Amino acid sequence: MTAKIHVAILFAAALGLSMPVHAAETHKHSGQVSGLSDLTLNHGAKWQTDAPLRKGMNGILHDLTAVLPDIHEGKLSEAGYGALAEKINGHLEYMFVNCKLPPAADEQLHLVLAEAMNGAETMEAGPDRMAGAVGIVQALDAYGTHFDHPGWPGVRH
Repeated sequence: MTAKIHVAILFAAALGLSMPVHAAETHKHSGQVSGLSDLTLNHGAKWQTDAPLRKGMNGILHDLTAVLPDIHEGKLSEAGYGALAEKINGHLEYMFVNCKLPPAADEQLHLVLAEAMNGAETMEAGPDRMAGAVGIVQALDAYGTHFDHPGWPGVRH
């Protein structure tokens, strides 16, 4: 089973969805930051996080920033985008399995993780792999704005 399918199954299961997995896999955002515009704060405060969430998001941030200069310069190869997507999918899978947030926080988090999952899918499949990386950056920025992650540096872009 490919990592993308596995992450989609875990995502659907985590949301308690009964939709077919292919629907989760094929959903595209047409160049806009779809679900992220629906994010809200917790009565004006950031949502709490847990250790697995922080570990997974730190991993995505680390892996993305390691290749961000190459992305900005248009030097990251298709294989490089594929490798980055695989790493991000691994972090997503880890979070879906291990992160345990209260339902309201979890619902908000899934908007962020869906954007990251779509970004990883776009980086794997192209044709505009850089747009997938932009989606990951937007997901990370939204995470930092809406979730309490002590010491979160965000993406410096």
